[in-house]
Order: sequence, then C-alpha cells, then structure tokens
Amino acid sequence: STQRLIRVVSSSAMSKLSGWVAARCVTLSESSAVISSVKPRSSFTFCATSFRFDTPVPNWRRVMSLISCAHTIGAGSALAAAMAALSWAGAEWLHRGKPTTLGVASGCVAGLVAITPASGFVGPMPALIIGLLAGVVCYGGVLAKSRLGYDDSLDVVGIHGVGGTLGALLTGFFASKLINSAGLDGVLFGGGIKVLGVQLLGIFATIAYSFAVS
Repeated sequence: STQRLIRVVSSSAMSKLSGWVAARCVTLSESSAVISSVKPRSSFTFCATSFRFDTPVPNWRRVMSLISCAHTIGAGSALAAAMAALSWAGAEWLHRGKPTTLGVASGCVAGLVAITPASGFVGPMPALIIGLLAGVVCYGGVLAKSRLGYDDSLDVVGIHGVGGTLGALLTGFFASKLINSAGLDGVLFGGGIKVLGVQLLGIFATIAYSFAVS
C-alpha cells in the first residue's frame, strides 16, 4: 500500500509539472512570435532570441568604446598590482635578505594606488612599468619613515601618498588617445608637456591641501 501511495503521488506530481512546463512553453512561443514580428532599427541575436533596442545604431560604437575602456581599466589594474607586488618583493629580498607576505600585499596595494590616476588612459605595457616603479619607490617611501621620524603606523604616506604621486606623474608620460579618445597624449606619445603640467598642478594642489587641512 505504501508503494502504491508513492506511485500515485509521483504520478500526480509529474502530471502537474508537465502541465506547468507545457504552459510555459506556449507562453514562450507566443512571446517569441511577437518579438519576431517586430523589425527593430538595431538588434542582435543571442541564443536564438531577438532583443529589440530603440537606440540608433551609431550609439553601439559608444557602448563598445566604453566596454573596451572598462577592459583596459581592469587589465591595467591587475597588471600594475601584480608587477608592483613582484618588484616590492624583489626590493625587499635585496634589502632584507628575504621577501615577506606583508611586503607582497603592500606592493599589491601600492600598484593599485599608482595605477588609479592612469587607469583608463594607459595601455597594458605602461601599466606594467607603473607597477614596477610603484613597488620599488613605495618600498623606499616606507623605509624613509624611520629616517624622517614621522608617525605613520599604516604607511599611508609611504604607499598611498608616494604611490598616488608617482602614478599621477607617470600619467603625464604614458597617457594615450589610442586607449581613451576622450583624453590627451602624454609626453611619450607626442602630446608634449600639457598633460604632465596638469598632473603636476594637481599633485602640488593635493599636497598643499593635505598638509594645510589634515
């Protein structure tokens, strides 16, 4: 009797499930027919389903440009962070005789800080160079704390201050309109010192504000 009850319940459940799936398939089929009958100005096909967009076709170029810029930002950030972690570990290895986990983590943060001003305006190779320099320079900035005697338990000046200044400065050299057409070319890409001058002005203004206010 128990087995018969299980069979009856299973049969009822499967019948309800089949009916639900069939109803959904009919609804999906009707929706597909309605969608297929529309002739949009711009559309793309994905998984055999048409999606309609009322925006003009030229706007897709802008969308693709934004997607490309986002990819550049992500790749540049990852490359700079990885390279800075390696360069910090190498500098620490040469200076102290062995790298440390804290040093690698600090180098990764230094790379992210340095690439932030340049993110979206530089390509992968400049990002690697910025990360390489950030790891070494910020390591030196942290070492300078003991020599200068200022209080900085979290190495904010050595990593964020020095790294941000370095990244802003290098943006003036490595910025490229090939990466971001809305920007300007830096010194190394034939743009002269215009971008570098703007970056220097921003650096000095930030330093003055930080010392005066904080």
